Amino acid sequence: MSLFTKNMVAIDTNILIYAAAPIKDAEDETLHLRAKMLLQKITEAGQTIALPVPVVAEFLSGLDADTRSVAYKTLLQEFVILPFDDKSARVYAHVMAHRHHDGVWEQSKSSGVPRRCLLADIAILSVAEAHGLPWLYTGERKRFIPRLAENARLKIVVRSIYDEPFQYPLPLTE
Repeated sequence: MSLFTKNMVAIDTNILIYAAAPIKDAEDETLHLRAKMLLQKITEAGQTIALPVPVVAEFLSGLDADTRSVAYKTLLQEFVILPFDDKSARVYAHVMAHRHHDGVWEQSKSSGVPRRCLLADIAILSVAEAHGLPWLYTGERKRFIPRLAENARLKIVVRSIYDEPFQYPLPLTE
């Protein structure tokens, strides 16, 4: 792990969406509060929040053209954006080679998760792992990302906002 990423954690697109999206019902409110609490705890722990570039792409793709430019500038100001580079590509290939272990890929597809989302999740996981981040926080419901990380024997630890009790073991130092 480099000094650059020592106190950095990544978040998945879902966390960003839950924190920013308008609240429509009780479930939205719960997810919004969990996402906001996570971001606050990370900040209070003195850590930097990183967005793998596929998170940025997914988040921006859900916005209209007028909002997209402003949102992109805000993301650049508030987060560190991690690129998908050659090391990320090698990790991606490794994870893809393990995606069928224990039926993870098949279960996720059969539960209705679109293939494009599964591939984006693999890219997000790969970027965070390739950059040596210790943690990736996710809001995905199907537990696809943590199972992939485990099957591919990645070093990164994936935590979900659905985990109970609602606590986030944030690494402060090594």
